[in-house]
Order: sequence, then C-alpha cells, then structure tokens
Amino acid sequence: MKLFTNGILIIIAALLFWGCISPDLRSARIAMNETDWERAKMNLEKELAVNPDNAEALWRMGLCYENLEDWAKMSEYYDKSLSKSELFKDKIQKSRSMLVARYIRNLDSLETEKALARLDIATVIDPGEIILYQNGAIIAYNDQQFNKAIEYAKKTIEIEKVMIANGEGENLPDISVRQVLLEANTQLGNEKEALVIAHELMSLIDPQTERDTYLRSLDAVVKAYEKVENFEKAIEFVIAAVELFPETVDLRKNLGILYDRSDQSEKAKQTYKAVLKQNPEDFDVCNWLGYKLLSEEKYTETIPYLETSHRLKPDEVGVIQNLMRAYFETEQDGKGQEMAEKLRFLSSEESLQIDTVMPDKLIPAGKDFYYKNVTFKSGVVLGSVRVIGEMQNKSGKTFTVIWFRISAFDVTGKLLEVDNFSINDFEKGTTRSFEANLTDTIVDQVASYKIQVELDIED
Repeated sequence: MKLFTNGILIIIAALLFWGCISPDLRSARIAMNETDWERAKMNLEKELAVNPDNAEALWRMGLCYENLEDWAKMSEYYDKSLSKSELFKDKIQKSRSMLVARYIRNLDSLETEKALARLDIATVIDPGEIILYQNGAIIAYNDQQFNKAIEYAKKTIEIEKVMIANGEGENLPDISVRQVLLEANTQLGNEKEALVIAHELMSLIDPQTERDTYLRSLDAVVKAYEKVENFEKAIEFVIAAVELFPETVDLRKNLGILYDRSDQSEKAKQTYKAVLKQNPEDFDVCNWLGYKLLSEEKYTETIPYLETSHRLKPDEVGVIQNLMRAYFETEQDGKGQEMAEKLRFLSSEESLQIDTVMPDKLIPAGKDFYYKNVTFKSGVVLGSVRVIGEMQNKSGKTFTVIWFRISAFDVTGKLLEVDNFSINDFEKGTTRSFEANLTDTIVDQVASYKIQVELDIED
C-alpha cells in the first residue's frame, strides 16, 4: 500500500510539473527533441513574448541558435538566460567550451589570417574567455598587425579586471599581454599609450626576476620622456636602473647620452669614463669623449680616446679627421701627416663619408629632426661638392616644406661654406633623402659639418 501511495505521488508531481509548463514551451521542447530548430524557435518566441524572463526559454533559444550555428544570437540568449538564473549555467558553459575547443584546435598550424578568423568566431561564442584574447594579441603582434594586437590586449585586460574583482585567476595580471601592448604601441609611435603601459609593467614586475621586461619598459619610458624633452625624468629612471643593474654597460651609456642631450656635459663625461672602466674598448664612448674634448680644444686629453677609437676602427673617416686635427694642434706633425695621407687614400676623388659625432647614431638637427649617412661627393662642376644623406622626422608633425642649413668646416674648424636645402611634404615618422650643394668647396677641404633646421611650414 505504501509503495502504491508513493507511486501515485510521483505521477501527480510529474503531472503538476508538466501542467505548469506553458503550451508554447512544451511545443518547443517537443520540436527540439525532433531537432526541428526553426519550429522550436517559433514556439520560444511566443513564450518569450509573454514571459521574457523565463531562463529556460532563453537557454533553449540559445541552444536553437547554437545548432543553427548563429553564434552571435546564441551568445545573446545564453547571456540573457544567465542574467535571469544560474540554473542552466553548467549546460551553457559546457556548450561554449566544446565549441571554443573546436575553433581553437591546431591554431599554430594555420596561417595568421585563418587563425585570427577562428579566434574571432570563438570570442563571439564565449566573449568572456580570456585565453582567446591573450592568444589573439600574441598572434596578431607576431604578424605585425599592431592595431589588432592592441585591440585583443585591451580586451584581455578588461576581462582580467572583472576576474580579479571576482577573486578568479591565479596568474593575473597578465604580464605577457602588457608586453604585447607596450611593443605594439611603440611600433605605431603611440608614445603616450606606451608610457602608461610601461609604467604599469614596471610597477607589476620584480626587476631582478623579470629583467628583460623591466628594461624594455624602461626603454619605452625613457623614449617617451625624451620625446617631450623631459630629460630630468628620463635620467631619474635610468639612474634607478643603473643602481639595480650596475653591471649593465648599456644603461650607463644611455645615461651618458641623456646627460649630453640635456647639456650636462661634465656629468656625461664622468658617466662615459665610468663605462670605460667596465669596457675600456667601447668604440662609441671613446669616440664621443674624443670628439667632445676636441671641441673643447683639450687636444692632449683627447688623443688617447681617439687613438683607441682609431685602433678599434682603423678606417673610420671621422675618427681619422679628428685625430689628424689633434695631432697637428699638439705639434705632432708627423702623426698628423700620416692621418692626412690615410684620409686621402680612403676618401679618394669620388666621395667622403664624414661623421664626427658617434658615426652609428642619428645626429640631431633640432626640433626632433635627425640626420645620418651623410656623404660628400665631388660635384659635376669642378671645385664643388654634392652632399647627400637621410633626414628623419621624429617631431610628430607633418610639414608642407621644411628648410635646413648645412655648414662645412675645414680641419682647423674654419667655416668653408653654407648652403640651404629643403624637403617638401615631410610626413611625421618618415625618413627622406636630401641633397645639398657646396659650390666653392672641394671634397678634400671638408673635415666636419653641421646641419640644422632653418625654417619650417607646418600643414
């Protein structure tokens, strides 16, 4: 009798449950069992018109769209269902996980565009899955799609903040995605954005365990401050880095460059001398010290640095010119003549590469313009010189026309001749070739030169 009574109760409960379901939802269930997704959708639309907060109807509508492979609609209804109730959370997450796994399988074997296309679909299926955006940022960056990489990285950080607020994610915040964000912004010349993310990175990592990331972030910070000529702030960061990594010679060299650019010549010299204690045969530093002391007419003091530079790079024309001058000024005429002969041999009658300040570096012309690869050639007209080189626009502005002045000097520092040349439609961030002509000078006379911005007309 007891068993009979329990059986009746179960049947009654089932009938009550079935009876509580609306006809439209009941019809939708039947249609879904028959895999008739369009008919199921039609019935669910009727149900939701009457009961828009029905979590089951919303979940089932999402399931219909899943089977019809309309991922955007699927996600829309799954999210609506979750917003009303967590009753179907496990089912929704299982569906999304299986679908995402299908789309991100073997991404490494695909071409970049196909891989990103699959990831884009996967993010529609599961918009809150952080790993999709992490992978997208890295794949896009490696393919030099920097804007796309930034888009993925920003979405990663957006989801990350929600996860941290909810107490989720052991390995967050994600350092690697911030590295991508830093590098991509740097590549695009977005100094302000790069500066913000670099500061964040430096605050998140331990410099001793994440040395490379710290130094890359430092580089972005320094470049950003250099861009606005805030050398004091840039120097502050590099000094801190030197204290952290005293064995890193390049940090001291960069500190010397910053002191030089901010007209702190004595500090620059002391810093470079400290570099030479670590690496006595650093060509760039020896050459800079040699040139700097030569420009200050400290001829005896400059010779050891220039001789080291000459030994390291025997055919470097700028070093030979400076050493020749230092020898003549200190009445070492024999050595001066030896340098002059070598200079004539290297320069020949055709061309002369003159670079008296850090040959491997960009040389400032003022207003964030820099020149390099300047060559002096014999002109078509006898007794003239044709000057060619490259100019880089790092000003952040585009100019309709900009004028430069080139001044050429002989071995004693006497001004030989001045010429003006222009570059038209000079776009920001580009490098353009230029040409100037000295009509009353011959190649062998030129020992040094200087180029400066003369006049600019902005767009």
